[in-house]
Amino acid sequence: MNIQPRKIQANTSRIIRAIEAEAWMDMLNAAPPSVRKQLGIETFRSDNACFLACRELPAVPFNRGFAIGPQWSANEREMAEGLRWLDRNASKTWVIQVDEDGFNASSAALSRMGIIQKDSGWIKFFSKTVPHIVPNEPRIEIADGGRKATDFANVINAGYGFPTATFEWFKALANRDRWTCYVAYVDEEPCAAGAAFVGSAGAWFGIDATLVTARGKGLQSAVIVRRLRDVGDKGAVIAMAETGRPATVDSPLGTSFRNYQRAGFEVQHYSANFARDPNVPRSATPVLMM
Repeated sequence: MNIQPRKIQANTSRIIRAIEAEAWMDMLNAAPPSVRKQLGIETFRSDNACFLACRELPAVPFNRGFAIGPQWSANEREMAEGLRWLDRNASKTWVIQVDEDGFNASSAALSRMGIIQKDSGWIKFFSKTVPHIVPNEPRIEIADGGRKATDFANVINAGYGFPTATFEWFKALANRDRWTCYVAYVDEEPCAAGAAFVGSAGAWFGIDATLVTARGKGLQSAVIVRRLRDVGDKGAVIAMAETGRPATVDSPLGTSFRNYQRAGFEVQHYSANFARDPNVPRSATPVLMM
């Protein structure tokens, strides 16, 4: 399998960024007020970037910033505003994601602010929403309320090891407009889950989780294909997803990567993660002095 991105198409990358920003901001805004307060959930949009914070849930996807367009790195005042917002609101594990398009300019500007590359980051996929068929597709239900919404939230919490507070959040997400949440069952037991958001620019797939006891049964792949069919029926012509970037295609961390490729998703670009340089005193970085 190929883990190299295709030649970057600027228009597709812009669409992916727009879909991602709309979906993630709506996901965080779906949290009930009590959960927002307990977990410290906040969102922020500047002119050219999106920022997410979930202070008491120190997971990178919920504590990060990413540019919607390359103009962000050209405006150091706007960059500094976003980084200060993350310092005030996000977990200390926050990152800034920098895409290949405009990577050099963004990384240079961040370096001047004491922000350096942390790891290889994420892969951004896209797919045209064409119909797929899965032989012997497992039982997959839409979590449209009641017990199914409870099953969805339970699988997400157990699959990711999230704190109890997130249960009500993901249960609420299952009933939110523009979201469709799915649960896959094995012998009547909820074992895998995933969500799809249909926004103005296309569809976003994520929150994929499979319980340890049910892995290797093709459940994630089946949920991916089901979502492709459903969002196509709702008028979306493109869907995007994101996974961690595996070191090799055989890496244990590459399971989701391989499942999305098998379902027809193509790599569009990489997004590297940048974080504060631990060797630079925060008081010495320009971002905190602007």
